[in-house]
Amino acid sequence: MPLPPDVTTILSPADAERLRSAFAVATYPGIDEHTPDGRFGMYAQEVLLARFPLARKYVASIGDYFYDDDKVVGPQNRERVVISSLLAHANDGGYFLTLHVYWALMIGLSVREIAWTMVLCSSYSGIDRYTLGMTLLSDVLGALKAQLAIGTDDAIHPGMIVGALAQSFAARH
Repeated sequence: MPLPPDVTTILSPADAERLRSAFAVATYPGIDEHTPDGRFGMYAQEVLLARFPLARKYVASIGDYFYDDDKVVGPQNRERVVISSLLAHANDGGYFLTLHVYWALMIGLSVREIAWTMVLCSSYSGIDRYTLGMTLLSDVLGALKAQLAIGTDDAIHPGMIVGALAQSFAARH
């Protein structure tokens, strides 16, 4: 059986740039935010609230502190913290971790930076977290590569990427 690929080789720099470009111009119905990170944050908030809209104040308070123009920690540091926290405590097999890995890539973290964040986290939380992190990182990158291979702009719209990641995750669990 062949060894899995080094995660830093799955997406080329051109692949990452194409995904980031699609992320930067993406729009979502009913969402009028100025920054790509803000628009995606509002989209994510609406996805979370779809299951229980009465939680709007709770979910919005998190967005106000950490996702509204990132006035507290900044988007890259925010995603490093979220990835570490989700990796250390992922009891669901890491579905939300997959989404935040994608988000981190879109706001400018490199695959290498994400991998090192996971290595640091796992040094405090256990080798099983390293295994989970590298597996999920590899799976996310593979799903992104598959969406890029479709060759259309629609296939790499963040809404389509989130759907593809959900399908990929569901297929494993």
